[in-house]
Amino acid sequence: MNFKDYCENVLNESKESRDLMRKMNLVYVGYGIYKDRQGNKYEYDPRIKQMKKLSSDTKLKYSDKIIDKIQGREAKNNKDQGREAKNNKDQGREAKNNKDQVQQNSEQTMEIKSVTTGKVRYSAKAKNIKELLMSAIKSGVDLSYVDLRGVDLRGVDLSGVKLSHARLSDANLRGVDLSDANLRGVDLSGANLSGADLYGADLSHASLSGAKLSGANLSRAILSGANLRNANLSNAGLCWADLSGAKLFNANLSGADLSGTDLEKKV
Repeated sequence: MNFKDYCENVLNESKESRDLMRKMNLVYVGYGIYKDRQGNKYEYDPRIKQMKKLSSDTKLKYSDKIIDKIQGREAKNNKDQGREAKNNKDQGREAKNNKDQVQQNSEQTMEIKSVTTGKVRYSAKAKNIKELLMSAIKSGVDLSYVDLRGVDLRGVDLSGVKLSHARLSDANLRGVDLSDANLRGVDLSGANLSGADLYGADLSHASLSGAKLSGANLSRAILSGANLRNANLSNAGLCWADLSGAKLFNANLSGADLSGTDLEKKV
């Protein structure tokens, strides 16, 4: 056998012995000897291409302390992995607690006060004014004469709400649903009501001076005596709206739908 063939045989035997070692979960302890977790000893027999079990009294030239050291290292690694898993679990629990704490901290006691007396009409823990207002509505709180100046209520459903004489000047009410709402005498001066739904809402004697109402639906709304001076009503729907006594000086009505609306008594 030449040197090349010899090397190929050695490589093949090494590969086969490694495959069997992994398959049988053996540990190599040196000098061609393998050992399992029960302490049984094996050696690779290239003739039958199998691991040959050795008798228990077979003398090893390589110290059995190596096996003990290897197995001890494995046990330590398993223990470390268990400790790491516990640490990860603890970290996950801590992260959840931190998240709950942040959420709790983000909620604060908020108040809705009266315009006339300054007294608190409603208070509750909430993340923002939207959440607070919806909570007040669900609780059946009387929201007439409340102070909501400059609030951001974009897209909120306030249909049928009672906000008579409330102060909502400079509020952002873009796209809000205020259909059939009681808004008598409300102050909406400078408020943004673009695209809002005010169908059938009662806005009699309301102040809407300088308000942005472009594209708003004011069909069948009651605007008698309302102040709409300098208001932007472009492309608004005002069909069958009641504008008797309304003040429309310098209001922008370009593109507005005024079908069925009586403008004879407007100021």
